Amino acid sequence: FTITNRVLVPAARYAPDGRTLAIASYDGLVILRDALTKKELKSFRAHPRNCWSVTFSPNGKVMATTSRDDHEVKLWDAETAKLLVAFPPLSQEAVCVAFSPDGKRLATVGYSPYTKGIPAEVKIWDTASYQYLGQLAGHRSFVCRAQFSPDGSLLATGDGEGTVRLWDIATQKESQSFTGHRGFVGAVRFSPDGKILATADQHGAIILWDCAARSALRTLSAHQSPIYDLAISPDGKRLASASLDHTAKLWDLETGEELATFRGHFGRVWTVDFAPDGKTLVTASMDGTVRFWSAAPKRESELFAGDWAALGFSPARSDQLWDLTNRIRILPAHAAKVNALALSPDGQTLASGSDDTTVRLWDMATGQPADNPVLHGNAGAVTALAFSTDGKTLAAGSFDGPIKLWCVSARQEVGSLKGHLSRIQQLAFSPDGRTLASSSYDGTVRLWTAPSFAEIDVESKSRDAP
Repeated sequence: FTITNRVLVPAARYAPDGRTLAIASYDGLVILRDALTKKELKSFRAHPRNCWSVTFSPNGKVMATTSRDDHEVKLWDAETAKLLVAFPPLSQEAVCVAFSPDGKRLATVGYSPYTKGIPAEVKIWDTASYQYLGQLAGHRSFVCRAQFSPDGSLLATGDGEGTVRLWDIATQKESQSFTGHRGFVGAVRFSPDGKILATADQHGAIILWDCAARSALRTLSAHQSPIYDLAISPDGKRLASASLDHTAKLWDLETGEELATFRGHFGRVWTVDFAPDGKTLVTASMDGTVRFWSAAPKRESELFAGDWAALGFSPARSDQLWDLTNRIRILPAHAAKVNALALSPDGQTLASGSDDTTVRLWDMATGQPADNPVLHGNAGAVTALAFSTDGKTLAAGSFDGPIKLWCVSARQEVGSLKGHLSRIQQLAFSPDGRTLASSSYDGTVRLWTAPSFAEIDVESKSRDAP
């Protein structure tokens, strides 16, 4: 299941009871949704813009939000969305907070990665009186994440020099440190029993530390890009990671075995969180979507369509054809990631669109390329495809906004629709074939009418796409 937002989504977090999901939005809003039905419950403006994180207190009664724009950390009543307190703005971008397990302490993190020589701003606050309790001094560079140990005695932080530090909350002094990362540490996470600390870095590596022995248990070569969030299942058996390589992954915490890779986002994945029952993962991405995944180890999800076959695609450089029980064949389709598929109304032709800027046509009977199979001329990566109801026209949307119209039989471009300012998300023809609908990450839905496909509608008034 996917929730689509008009703007970037830096964070999504479950409430402790699992009933509510809070989503932080780049436009400054926090959106609360029913975690089961996914319906919006309420939304409120937490910050003028760039709400970067949202976190529930352990009892679920309070939410904390941060902003990289106004540098503020705020606490809200989770039920009424009433502002409880706005702490004095940090001198740096406010990127995250961490509640202690008893909810009595709050750690706030200020982040300044672009200025050398400025240490991290990690402060501790009393959540009852809202009083400032002190700042943890010792980092020589920025900090991205912080987390309390399960017993609340320690706070873990990771800095821009690759050092992980554990702080004694009672004394506010450094208790111990771990070194081993080659670049900045983007995420830290304790196991529920506090015995293992998982940390991740800018090179996509995860290190699992034995907290008692103060040594590394193992290192996982997890992702191809920086990792900015980790989550551990409530039973302590699985680890989830979120990366800027557009994927999230699931790991066996004891063995380090990779259990699953979750593909589907078209942008950086900033956060990952387990539902309290451990059965579902939620990820938030800069592509404007929040996605839900089964946390049970299994094959990649299969998308079935029609009464005879199923079509699925992954960001791998190939398409895969499936019948209702088994894979039929793999098509060596493109030189880059495949983003979109469309099946012609007669079921004879499959169109695939890719980051390589091409559209390719396939004969469904043979699984081979159709005659003159490659359609060139798209402005950028192809992100959406749709056949007209008579199968004569193929619409192709791109990352940069233009929509190309192709005559399928002649393999010729017959039109270019300009109006969107960002990536085309979806395309659909009306049943009578007279209207083409397009949605984009610029926040608009546009309608185009045949035969000229002149625009006949304007910006969608809805914040969320259907």
